[in-house]
Amino acid sequence: MLSIRKKALITMSACLLLLLTLGYLVTQFVLMPSYLTLEDQMARENVSRVLNSLRDDLDNLDRYVTVYAWSDDAGTFIRTLDYGYIVSNLQEANFMQIRINAVVYTNTQNQVVYSREFQLEYGEEIPNSMAHSFM
Repeated sequence: MLSIRKKALITMSACLLLLLTLGYLVTQFVLMPSYLTLEDQMARENVSRVLNSLRDDLDNLDRYVTVYAWSDDAGTFIRTLDYGYIVSNLQEANFMQIRINAVVYTNTQNQVVYSREFQLEYGEEIPNSMAHSFM
């Protein structure tokens, strides 16, 4: 015959095991799917934000490139290499404002007439290492 103490211990152990099993089942079949759905939704929203940000950056870059490409000053600069154009249009502040790291001007024979690289993170110019890449 089991003593009352042993019966109480077995009953409490069985209740604890039942509660732990019930907690596990609720977690696996109720909470886990909702957390997975929430995590998936948050990941999709973050990816959507990144894509929208990239689209905005590309749209802004497209606007700047179009303005610079079709300006008479840019065409004159490519033909004459006038230093005044560099002073007024290709300074570090322009790179920072447009958020670009490099600019390359080529003539109609696809020869690089001017290129400049700028490291936005450090706010410094990089020696022209890319000009030969476009030839």
